[in-house]
Amino acid sequence: MADRELQKDEVFIGLNRRKLRTFTIIYGALALIGLLSFFWIAEHQIMLSPLFFQIAGVVWVIFFAIVAGTFLKRLNDPEAGIFLNATGITDRSSSIAVGQVSWKQVVTIERKSKSSKHLLIQVKGKEAILKSAKNGAVRRLMEQNVRLYNTPVVLDGGVLNCNFNELEKQVTIFFEKYGKH
Repeated sequence: MADRELQKDEVFIGLNRRKLRTFTIIYGALALIGLLSFFWIAEHQIMLSPLFFQIAGVVWVIFFAIVAGTFLKRLNDPEAGIFLNATGITDRSSSIAVGQVSWKQVVTIERKSKSSKHLLIQVKGKEAILKSAKNGAVRRLMEQNVRLYNTPVVLDGGVLNCNFNELEKQVTIFFEKYGKH
């Protein structure tokens, strides 16, 4: 972690700050382009009320501002990433990260597919993890992960400061050492 020295048997995989900055800029630009587009369309079309397009533009900006804000928040958090140690995985890599998952909860670790950068952590007690969600929106996104992958714990290797194979290797090493009891 940022101000903490890692012990011998701990690994911290931080976020790729350059990718996060890029995503923040892209979503911020999409917000601005969308707003300008909706307002231009509002003034140059005759089918619907201009107010409809202006409201749609504002909703567009709010959505993309929230997305850009989540990237910006993680960009400024020195502890954002994945922390592996003897007790488990602490996931702080995304807005829907589950936090601490003990090795006792972990059943298996698997890659979604050969081309995917998602590491699926199959766990016992999915309901407890879902209940621990920060808010209803995060819980619904975690429930979506359960529907798609049969687990709420999905590590996204695309935003981490290591390649996906290294992430998979590190998580597997810790799981084999501490999780298979």
